[in-house]
Amino acid sequence: MVRVAERFDLFRLSLLVRQQRDAFEEPDPTREEYLRRVFGEKRTFSFYRTVFHYVPEDPQARPDVLMGRIGRALSTEENSSPDEGFRETTHAGWRAVTIVIDPKHHDDGQKVAVEVNKQVGKASGLISGLVEAINDANPHTAYVVEVAPIINAESFWQFAAKNKGMITKLTFEFVAPNMFGGTDDLSEELRAFRQRENAEKVTIALQSNEGLETNTDRTREAVNYAVQGCGMIKARSKSGKHYDSSKTNASSKLDEPADEDTRPTLVRLASLVGRILARE
Repeated sequence: MVRVAERFDLFRLSLLVRQQRDAFEEPDPTREEYLRRVFGEKRTFSFYRTVFHYVPEDPQARPDVLMGRIGRALSTEENSSPDEGFRETTHAGWRAVTIVIDPKHHDDGQKVAVEVNKQVGKASGLISGLVEAINDANPHTAYVVEVAPIINAESFWQFAAKNKGMITKLTFEFVAPNMFGGTDDLSEELRAFRQRENAEKVTIALQSNEGLETNTDRTREAVNYAVQGCGMIKARSKSGKHYDSSKTNASSKLDEPADEDTRPTLVRLASLVGRILARE
């Protein structure tokens, strides 16, 4: 029996209320309604000069989530049969990855799981390209969609511990609040930037030649906000060591037995949605 190990990188969708929108789109849809609509349509987009296609699955297959595939055309060099002398031949085909979206509004909602397959493309690039295509196609609707990786928080604290007193630069890039009901000072400040300055993203950079103190309430608030999938973290130490949260994507890994076809199918994955959307 073959065991199939599929990995899914995890991301968070943030829906920011657009200040200027189409007056005819009244009343505004809920965030869940909007996600179901825009991810329920076929789309074509380009990323690094490669054309990708997004095809949604029938929403009735699993009504509580959205499922679909992002794919691209691929050509592989093969050989013909022995009777044909193993002649070199080119086979034109397609390769696609599965994405699963929880569109619901709750503390761990609006999460996206993207199957990892380097032959198709980097998971972060695929979901970013799809979200950009959605925003470009809907310039006057109620929301702007932002996507950010859900971060492995432990990786940052390990870096901070190993470089205690040596971190000279710490940068946070946040998506302004959209659904998380945080009541800490940072959430309130970001919410104010969103409401007053119409900021979609806010960057905070801390620097100290002597070394920053990272074991503070403020830093913990910032890290906790970012790891939800609402921001990015970068750090640099005196010795030149770097930390980049975009390289520490939280993920889920499935290790399931399969009899014959080892490729993931939407039917099989639909029964594993809870595990796909959970963090390792």
